[in-house]
Amino acid sequence: MKRHKYGYLVAGVAVLGLFLAGCHSTQSSSSATSQPKATHTAKKANPVDQVFKPLSQKVSEDAGTLTNGGEETYSQFYKKAGYWHWRLSSKARGTIAAGKILAVKQTSKTDNHSYSMPGYTLSMQSQSGEKYQLKLKYLDFSGIGYSVKTSYENINGNYLTCDTATNGDWVTGAPTKLKAQWLETNFEKNVDDSTNKEPLLKRTFATDGTQMNSSLLMYDNQHKLVNSGSGGGVNQDLKYKQIGQQTYVLKSYSGATQAARETPNLVKIQVLGEKKD
Repeated sequence: MKRHKYGYLVAGVAVLGLFLAGCHSTQSSSSATSQPKATHTAKKANPVDQVFKPLSQKVSEDAGTLTNGGEETYSQFYKKAGYWHWRLSSKARGTIAAGKILAVKQTSKTDNHSYSMPGYTLSMQSQSGEKYQLKLKYLDFSGIGYSVKTSYENINGNYLTCDTATNGDWVTGAPTKLKAQWLETNFEKNVDDSTNKEPLLKRTFATDGTQMNSSLLMYDNQHKLVNSGSGGGVNQDLKYKQIGQQTYVLKSYSGATQAARETPNLVKIQVLGEKKD
């Protein structure tokens, strides 16, 4: 890999960090009149809304799960009359499946150490009143990709929130500014260390424009590097899509077979700036 003159500060490899800047207001006082203080009660976030709002755009099916001769389907979660709904459609068949979400049960939580993704079981009711269950699971930590699976109409597909009509096409390779190795995390606890010889680790992420790679760097308690290993397998067919100012999504597959292409490797990256080596 060529070494570049400039490096880039990257946020959000695997998980895009969202930083909220606090808004500080100032109060002015007056001796002329006394106004009653307004009381504002913070509205609690609806956990169900938090699950589905990021998935509320109509998105197309990823190439790895296309069936019926390459038929492209579209998935969308939307809110109507106080309930969240889901619809699957295609240009050829119109609405394939739809339903109102009656209940949501979380089946798995995000765990960066074991790479477990958030998952949910949705209790659904079709437009004709038929009850069925829909399995919803994230494909990556940033929530760019999700899968839906149900025996109702035999649906099993992957969908990416960046695959909307306005987000453009995928481009082969990766932008030049991302062709380097990045530190994905700072020191974190190595939960797989049973000997206490490698209690700390760091994760790195890299791309050379043809594939994505990740590594694990293991350290002792004195922060001395004692071991390293691969954090990901061989992948290919790397593509990228720019979804915002200095924000990119990288996508690759673990192989050429249908099974290997069913679940894409996804990384969302935001370039915060550049600095000299």
